[in-house]
Amino acid sequence: MRWYVIDEINRTEMAAVKGYLKQHLLPSGLENILWLKLPAAHYNALQKIHKECAPFFIAVELGTEWIRFELFVRSMNTMGCECCSFCDPLQVKWILAEAEKMFSSLKI
Repeated sequence: MRWYVIDEINRTEMAAVKGYLKQHLLPSGLENILWLKLPAAHYNALQKIHKECAPFFIAVELGTEWIRFELFVRSMNTMGCECCSFCDPLQVKWILAEAEKMFSSLKI
């Protein structure tokens, strides 16, 4: 799997990161896994026409000193559709911007 990983986060910063993400992301039902909703404006061409598969999400996993963003777009409505795929370059750019927005907001 492909991930964007941010590591070596100290305990104080990690507590702030967890609080921010739990406030801004959706719970997955699994401990330390959250869903980052991909805005429709960032869907790729196939995702835009697969309206029945939308909305789409990115998994975010929280560790003790790290956070990782999965670079794979998932649907909550279907598992095996071809519209669920690795992120395209614009989606990766959006994920990186979301991570930077979080750290900037937290002043980390």
